[in-house]
Amino acid sequence: MFNQFSESGRTLMAAAREEALRLQHEYIGPEHLLLAIAHEPDDKAARLLQAFDVDLAKLGKDLETEMGTGVQTETPEQLPFAPGAKRVLEQTREEAQGLGHQHLRSEHVLLALLGEGQGIVPKVLADADLNLEAVRARVAGPFG
Repeated sequence: MFNQFSESGRTLMAAAREEALRLQHEYIGPEHLLLAIAHEPDDKAARLLQAFDVDLAKLGKDLETEMGTGVQTETPEQLPFAPGAKRVLEQTREEAQGLGHQHLRSEHVLLALLGEGQGIVPKVLADADLNLEAVRARVAGPFG
């Protein structure tokens, strides 16, 4: 699946892994994907959030507060994707296909995260007052 990602999408996956490791978590979850977006202000998905007046620093802080830190003591070679992250990655593919885009990009991951119905991500994004359809329209339009 990762060969379908654009460079920005692969960079986001690597950044999500780094966020999980930094927080000493034993998995990569949807919240790590969103945290990676929040910590990369030059990324297209982050700029999209900023276009909707989302404060990336506050978003990142809120995510970290909700997630907390883990207890992992050694760095594993690979971190597994949690079921929620796997679901987001599948939805990412559907978002890209629905928009007629060939490669999966960070903004498609953001759309998939906005569609999440459970966990930390929807709780934190609810405070941002984002509308999935409005963000999708922006990705489909000149922004995308």
